[in-house]
Amino acid sequence: MGPSLANEALLCATRLPASRLAAAGFVNRVFPTEKFAESVAEHVQKTFGPSANLDPQSVLRIKRLIRERDVRAVEAANVVEHFEGLERFAEGVPQGRFVSFIFYFSRFYSPRQFLLPLRFITLGFLFSFFFPLFFRVEKKELL
Repeated sequence: MGPSLANEALLCATRLPASRLAAAGFVNRVFPTEKFAESVAEHVQKTFGPSANLDPQSVLRIKRLIRERDVRAVEAANVVEHFEGLERFAEGVPQGRFVSFIFYFSRFYSPRQFLLPLRFITLGFLFSFFFPLFFRVEKKELL
């Protein structure tokens, strides 16, 4: 999958059909929904079964070597994304969106229907607001 399609999927929260993912090379093959489990089991048996004449340990080690670089890149991106999120919390962006969420949905529910689940959401809101204030960690320390 190229950067353009990945950006579209991530930034716009676009759901991509399996046929488009297969055309972009993101997946190797698409199995039919009817008899899905049987189709997958048959493919795995044909590809990795006794008739394939593959050494299982070699296959696993090659797969690990192929994925090792990608895993490190994703882990590094996760660290940066986490601290970017903490900065957004400190700026008050999620809190402002939370308030607009409350005002929007309070129009559709009675106070009792609305306030009962709200107390659980409020605990998460308070945690997300105060956590960055008390636990400041510099990005440079982890990278």
